Amino acid sequence: GPLVCACFGVSAGAISAAIAAGDGDAAAIGARLKAGTNCGSCLPEIAQILARAIPVPA
Repeated sequence: GPLVCACFGVSAGAISAAIAAGDGDAAAIGARLKAGTNCGSCLPEIAQILARAIPVPA
């Protein structure tokens, strides 16, 4: 998929896979993939991917 984290070369697909594996927030994704842990510019995009992947409780 498209590159989300340029610092570590993490794709949107890798982030989606991490979410599917149980990572529920940006910190967990950062711990698994390092995405969002360097310059931070991809954190808003990671948050958007999380928001699309995880249904908001009513």
